[in-house]
Amino acid sequence: SGALNIELGELQAHLDGLPRELPIVTVCASGMRSTIAGSILLRDGRSDTRVVDELGSGTARLPVNALHFQAWRKSASSFEEMALIGGIVVNLTGSGEPERVPAARVTPSLFPVLGVQAQLGRTLFDEEDEPGHDRVVVISDNLWKRRFAADPGVIGETVMLDGTLHEIVGVLPEEFHFPKLSHLYAIPSAAERPELWKPFALRPAEMSPVGDHNFVCI
Repeated sequence: SGALNIELGELQAHLDGLPRELPIVTVCASGMRSTIAGSILLRDGRSDTRVVDELGSGTARLPVNALHFQAWRKSASSFEEMALIGGIVVNLTGSGEPERVPAARVTPSLFPVLGVQAQLGRTLFDEEDEPGHDRVVVISDNLWKRRFAADPGVIGETVMLDGTLHEIVGVLPEEFHFPKLSHLYAIPSAAERPELWKPFALRPAEMSPVGDHNFVCI
């Protein structure tokens, strides 16, 4: 009851007919098509989207390994792009009282994958996705209004994240509602909805072929 049979290739044409007041669950046998559908729905601003496979095993949302992600990215021919996401919490200081803020390390490809552009400034550059070049940050509309009083001059300002200076390069649009990261995992996670995003900048220690299955790929 309430289920709609929309093939992946037709989803884009049916977006306007899907209710925005209800959560959406995408389903397929392997989890591959439902994951792509979930990305399309997120890009359309539908943050209450869940991805499952037909057997209910949750394989579509199992955390992934960074080394595997890089291999998939190089070899995949069915996708224009994919993105890696890792949830973190940072100590934010400067321009107000210190606070703990939910955040995400992301490959710069995340925003093109979701079709999102900054309302102020820009999103992340590929060349910033390297250790030592990653001291830039994009913030949410909510954080911009709450902590920076919606000041359009925030672009270029610096803040301290965990004691390291970062430059604010962009503010995301108000209508961009990224889901809680815990909704992207098949296993329990306390990760909240990010309020700032910084380049992933994978470190050598994270490139183990067997460990660190801590990230999400979309």
